[in-house]
Formats: sequence, structure tokens, C-alpha cells
Amino acid sequence: MSITGIVITLNEQNNIRDCIENMQTVCDEIIVVDSNSSDQTREIAAELGAKVIVQEYLGDGFQKNFALNDASSDWILSLDADERLTPEMIAEIKSLDLKSTKYDAFGFPRRNYIGSRWIKHSGWYPDVCVRLYNRTKARFKEVKQHSYVETKNYKILHGDIIHYSFKNLGELFAKPGRNFSTRSAKIMYEKGKKANSFSPVLHGINSFIRHYVFGLGFLDGIDGFTVSLSSAVNGYLKYAKLLEYYRDPKVQINILLYTDNLLTYTAANGGVVENYCITLLQLLRGSDFHFFNAYNRNSYQTDNEQKNNFYFNPTERFHVRKESTVEELALFISKYRIKIIHIHQCGEDSLNLFRKAANRSDCIIITTCHSKPYSLLLNYTFSYCLRKMRQVSLKGKILLL
Repeated sequence: MSITGIVITLNEQNNIRDCIENMQTVCDEIIVVDSNSSDQTREIAAELGAKVIVQEYLGDGFQKNFALNDASSDWILSLDADERLTPEMIAEIKSLDLKSTKYDAFGFPRRNYIGSRWIKHSGWYPDVCVRLYNRTKARFKEVKQHSYVETKNYKILHGDIIHYSFKNLGELFAKPGRNFSTRSAKIMYEKGKKANSFSPVLHGINSFIRHYVFGLGFLDGIDGFTVSLSSAVNGYLKYAKLLEYYRDPKVQINILLYTDNLLTYTAANGGVVENYCITLLQLLRGSDFHFFNAYNRNSYQTDNEQKNNFYFNPTERFHVRKESTVEELALFISKYRIKIIHIHQCGEDSLNLFRKAANRSDCIIITTCHSKPYSLLLNYTFSYCLRKMRQVSLKGKILLL
């Protein structure tokens, strides 16, 4: 039975060669889903015979599922670029009878390393991950962070996979502050998670105890203490940043995107607005702007909406209906602290609805001229308006780009 290997990447030129060569010991084809790497990741992958698909990062689960329809095999092996199969695991996978197995997936114990040091406790081992699965029966949960294969019908294999988590202790403390805690805080903010002044400290302490005491981190010596301390810092920062989003409106600006015609977003070849917003996101990368989605209830919704990723917040949307009231929209704007409403292809009735709702809140409307093709100039103009929000109040104004 053949296996397709799928790897998601971003600037992994130092890992991708070893990863692909390792996966090729058990896989008949390799697919690399790359998030617009700026290094040689894609070139190296193509050189090794992998099929390369470029896709702006959608979030952990969405990204790992993106290439499933491109796989020629039903059985999928999913590894990160910094993970490797041990010789024992390779032999065990080759011995599996995937054609007649009663299981939908197989779990791998994972060894996590700092440098060349295997952290055997601290909650880092066995750290079982389901990574080999039948795509017709299971797939990754479509969440933005810490996704996992959704199945209960799996068997844990005896071999291990190796995860080169961090090159050194410096990375252990740098990554939580730069990536994990910010991403987690934003996800919690999207879901309406609340925090108070005690939350950061309590979650930090709880995380340290969970790893150092209950996870037996003390058996790993100084590395166990360091791992537990890093986890505590990450736990503290997640809730400190979440609290900051609620307390300081200039830390993050929420934008509501709207169209009367959803097909504009979901055209098979990539809608004008979709390309416009993807470019905009690239310009604003590193800034704390968050996008919400609104569309006309009567517009046609297709599967391409998710595939093409006009999907900035899949959990919270406002459906505009004929009976929608100003009060409903104003409540949505208030609940999610919308500061900017960007409108494309909007009729007079919808524009009036948004204008009246915006007048009740501290937000502005930006609309774009339909007769002109979108260009980088408009993107930069919109970007300029967003950044000006941090300096001056534009409440009540309608800006035409």
C-alpha cells in the first residue's frame, strides 16, 4: 500500500533535505506545502522530486489538510520539517498491512530535543502524535494552532520519531515570546476568551507546576527546570497579551470586510478582493491587525471560500439579511471592537446599514471604487489609513479609495 508524505514549510532550507530523504524511505511521493518561503526551501524540495504547492499560511490544521486532495495515496504521513523517523519506526511502518488494517491511523511516540539532548520527562515524552492516517477516514482538526488528527480508532506504534524542537536554550525562550504566545493570545481573543489581572500569573505558575512536578521535569535536571520555566513564561505571556488586547485598543485594530457578492471572494482563479486582501495582509505582516468577515446571506457560498482562504476568522461572521437591523450590526461591531469596516461591491441599502451602525461606534468605513482595477497603490493607501488609526481619530468618516 502506497503512502504520500506531506510537509508544511516556511524557510526550512536547513531541514527540508534531511526531512524529505528520511520520508522517502517509506513514502512513494512527497508533497511540500510552502508558505512563501524566502530561502531555498522550494528549490531543494523540487530538486529531491517533491511536488511543491505554494499556499499562504492558513493556520496549523488548515495548512496540513490543504494538500490532501493532491495526494495520490489514501494513507498520509504528515511530518514537520524538523522531525525524523527513527530506523525502528521506518521498519515498523514498512511492516504494516495498511490495505487490510482495522485502524484508521497510527500514533508515534515523539522524542523532543534541545540541541542534541533528548528531554525524557517534563511532559515532553512520549508526546504521542498521530501522524500516519487514512485521509478517507481521518484528517487534522481545522484549527489555527496545535492541531491533531481527529480519530479515536488508532494504534500507537513502538518506534519513535525525533523532533529537533530547539537548537539551543536561547531558542527555547525566544520562540514563545515571538510566535506561540502571540498566536495563542489572538486565537483566544477571537473566541471571546476573557482574562483578568491575575490570569497571567496564575497560568504561568500552573504551567510550571504541571511540567516540573507532575511532568517529572525535576528528573531532567537543569534542562527540566529550564523547560518548565519556559513553559511558565509562555503561559504568562499568552494571558498578558490577551489582557492587553482588551485593555489597549491601539494594540490591535479589528477590521470587518464586507461584500454583497461572495463570489467576488471565491472565484475559482482567485477573486480580485481575495488577491487584494492577501497582498494587504503581506504588507501588514508583523502588525496587530485582525480581520473579520461579513457577507450577504443571499450570495452564493462555495467550497472555494475555504480553499481560497478568504477565511480570516472562520468562527465569527456577520450575515447581512434583508431583515438585518442597525442594532444587530452595531452589536456585532461593539462585541468584536471593530475599528475599520472595509466594503467592496456594496449596494446603497447595505451601505446605509453599515453607515448607521458605524455612527454608533468608534469606527470608520473605507470603501473602494469598483470601476478601477485593484492595484498595489490601493493596498498601500489602505495600509496608510490603518496605520493612521494609531495616531488620529477618524470616527464617523467614510473614506473612498
